[in-house]
Amino acid sequence: MATHLQAVEKWKNLPWKELQKIKTTIQYKIYKAAQNNDISTVRSLQKKLFEEISIRYLAVKQVTEIDINKNISGIDGQSKLSAYDKFILSEEIKELSNIEYESLRDIVIVKVNGGRELISIPIIKDRAIECLIQYALEPVYAAYASLYSYRFRKKRNPWEIQKVIYNSFRVLSKNASKRIIEINLRKCLEEAHYNEILKEIVLPEDAKSFLLSGIKAGIFNDYLKNSNSLYVSNRIAPLLEDILLNGIEDIYNIPKRSSITYELSSNNLINNQRGIRVGNQAVFIIESYEDPEDLKHQLFQFLLLKGLNPQTLQLKITDITNGFDFLDWHFKVKAKNNKFVCYPSKSSCINTKSTIKNIMRNTKYKLDDRLAMVKIEYIKWRLYNQYCDMRQVKTRLWYLSKWTYKYGKKQISKQKKETRSTSKEKLLTKVKDIFNGHKYQINGYILDNKLESKNFLRGLRKDI
Repeated sequence: MATHLQAVEKWKNLPWKELQKIKTTIQYKIYKAAQNNDISTVRSLQKKLFEEISIRYLAVKQVTEIDINKNISGIDGQSKLSAYDKFILSEEIKELSNIEYESLRDIVIVKVNGGRELISIPIIKDRAIECLIQYALEPVYAAYASLYSYRFRKKRNPWEIQKVIYNSFRVLSKNASKRIIEINLRKCLEEAHYNEILKEIVLPEDAKSFLLSGIKAGIFNDYLKNSNSLYVSNRIAPLLEDILLNGIEDIYNIPKRSSITYELSSNNLINNQRGIRVGNQAVFIIESYEDPEDLKHQLFQFLLLKGLNPQTLQLKITDITNGFDFLDWHFKVKAKNNKFVCYPSKSSCINTKSTIKNIMRNTKYKLDDRLAMVKIEYIKWRLYNQYCDMRQVKTRLWYLSKWTYKYGKKQISKQKKETRSTSKEKLLTKVKDIFNGHKYQINGYILDNKLESKNFLRGLRKDI
């Protein structure tokens, strides 16, 4: 008993900020060695990272206290660890030789909008080792990753994509003549062989062997089935996907880069880039006189070199005046005035509507609690779209506000007559508070181009 109490106190009082500094220092050394293409030093530093007890503490803390699936058990049924068990686990994950991934446990998660998703959960030990490997792999990839692979660099926000797309329209010739090529690589990746994934990865053999057992257990395929799920976004599979696809967003740049590293300047950032990728989805912007078959040929060549089947590539060509969806936004150029516009996509609006309706219909909670939950979801959605032209979807939002009030009023009608009038007034006030008064700034992230260009470059250097 005393041992467990001591463990609780010891775990609580660990100098977490200092441990984080140790991790950052080693990761930076790995990054610099990878930049210099010194693979032996990279592997040596990665081994040092695995052996460092402070970093193992951080990995255990991440999977047991921070991750969204921290309280979900794997196939062993263990969902929580005591402080004493956390110290034991930190020692167990030091040696990776002869350790293989356990089978995954399939569970169904009910989403806020009422939908369901089937995800596969590893045991806590495997998640901790996976986190440790991720710490070792991220700085290696950061050393050579394309600047336009957006999901990997967590410090960069999605609004930078709005800026890049806007600049791409601005610097090419007439906006209305451009075309968009949308590609989806998920089906290509479903047929990816584990050898093709592993040959792109720099890790000590023990760590690579463990990762191989994880891929065979299904961590990569599970991610592909649920790539938009929060329950898989913090695991290593998205990083493996980015490593395998790295560079595909750059294949149609003009002029083409002579090497992986090149001078960071606003001209390079604006004039060269033709493709943007987030995960297994990408868009390319081409002129009307350019042949899409040329880009398609280059994409096929890239996929063949990566050992992927190009015949499963999903490709769609769209005129920019018709618009396209990317990251839950709809981008287009108005044919009348040649103006760029960005607003929430139809699917984003439908999903938000579905989420709010599902919350309001959930009778497990009181009406006031449901309205509070709706407010949180709606504010999150408005913040994500704060630089969009919300005038384009104002009718949808008005109907959503009206529906919420009418549904709440229907619930109030079940109350006693004496309280109905007061409750309706309170409901109206709360609905107005939820849906009204939200500010937005059209293209606000783009307006001051000189200032934004400097901030953009500064952000890239910070990430690297």
